[in-house]
Amino acid sequence: MSQIVRDYSRVVPTEYHDVAQNAKRLAVLHSVIVELTRVTGGWIARTPELPEKLALGFITFEDSEAATDVERRLRELRASDSEIEANLRRTSDALLALERAEDCYAYMAGLARVVKPALVADLRRHLEAAPPYVDEPSVRILKRVIAEQEGHIAKLLSLLADRQVGWQAYRGFEERVRGGLWDLHAPDGGLTAGTFVGQDPILPERPAWPAAVRQLAYEEEG
Repeated sequence: MSQIVRDYSRVVPTEYHDVAQNAKRLAVLHSVIVELTRVTGGWIARTPELPEKLALGFITFEDSEAATDVERRLRELRASDSEIEANLRRTSDALLALERAEDCYAYMAGLARVVKPALVADLRRHLEAAPPYVDEPSVRILKRVIAEQEGHIAKLLSLLADRQVGWQAYRGFEERVRGGLWDLHAPDGGLTAGTFVGQDPILPERPAWPAAVRQLAYEEEG
């Protein structure tokens, strides 16, 4: 006689995902992490100050590693090449809003105060729904990614505080971002297919640098 595992710290103590649900919801998380890699990478050249550039570069690196690990797990769960490709070509209004934020601090506020906390919550929901002993590969990946995301949030919030960017500074923008988040349990993840961050790239004429940095003129050889 089998015994049903119950976790009374959860709203539904007996709710665990099966293989199909695991793959479907991991695919949503995969799309979100890929899009975060794109949007953060796109802001590095548009961000003038060096501490912020370094933080965004590190976050891009860790998010890209997370996206690779989640994709590998999806393939282990029998996701096809076409399904993986579809994950790379869908997004949410929140992520598109981050791409086109008015400045780098609006972007960082939306990322650290809205989008990454929402991602951490969904990663943890998925982790808690992993059946004990059966889905250890997903559990190991998710635990590491959660720790990384929490580190990103802390670093970005500390930078915003050091720049004296108050909690009310971008309140309207953050509300707009919050209204465009994905939905992990929706049939399509609350994502829009056929569009993605970087599809119409924002390309500055030259990278932004601190005002104190002297930029030398470029001279062509010959």
